[in-house]
Amino acid sequence: MNKRTKHFLCAAIILTILSILLTIGPAAFFLVKGFIAADVVVEKVALTMSIFVAVVGSLICLISRTIGFRSRIWIILLALFFVLDEFLLLIMVFAITQILDELVVAPLARHFRSKFSINREIDKRG
Repeated sequence: MNKRTKHFLCAAIILTILSILLTIGPAAFFLVKGFIAADVVVEKVALTMSIFVAVVGSLICLISRTIGFRSRIWIILLALFFVLDEFLLLIMVFAITQILDELVVAPLARHFRSKFSINREIDKRG
């Protein structure tokens, strides 16, 4: 594997991890914040049930491959609406990270993955 191919592989891995962090990171942060901020047991139960619904929905959608991952994140977002007071901040963070992921990071990751596979085939041919 030459230097250029390693560069494409490294860039693809880093951008894929960044894409995952942009998608899951804000949800994880606000979930922890929601569990800390929840005063009533009912709020914690609602938050836990929404996480359970999102996980079960994720498994069903993973098996059927019909609905994208980001739509399940919004189920958790609806539960956080009832727990957190700063909902406008939550919506803005989710929107910014998802737009950044969809328009910049994910296409770049796909580009570097395809460049890596092309260069790997070129390297095999010698």
